[in-house]
Amino acid sequence: MRKIFTLTFLLFGTQLSADAIMQQCKDKWGNDYRMIKYCVDHQRSAKRKVSSLKKDEIYHHCVGKWNDDYRMVDYCAKQQRTAKSIVLSYRNDDIKQMCARKWGKDYVMVKYCIDSQRKAKRALGM
Repeated sequence: MRKIFTLTFLLFGTQLSADAIMQQCKDKWGNDYRMIKYCVDHQRSAKRKVSSLKKDEIYHHCVGKWNDDYRMVDYCAKQQRTAKSIVLSYRNDDIKQMCARKWGKDYVMVKYCIDSQRKAKRALGM
């Protein structure tokens, strides 16, 4: 339920407040104030980066996966974009189509699927 609620919040423009980020970091790091400060700084920075991506399909995939952990959403989005550009550069064949159907918009998994399928196909001498 929390994941759906957080995703709804993010999709409709109400993001985690500064106080909520602070609380999230306190919950994660307890009394380690150095790590709380590090966590808050990095979460706020990542929040600014990802806030411009709201209409992006990759952003929605990553928010669905990582909720309000902005650093992970940012990291996920970077990985997905890199994998997407690689996948788009592959020739259009049956393996690419099969992997795209299976993994949808998770481009990292599509790339992994294509690479492993092609490797197995070569090993079989096909």
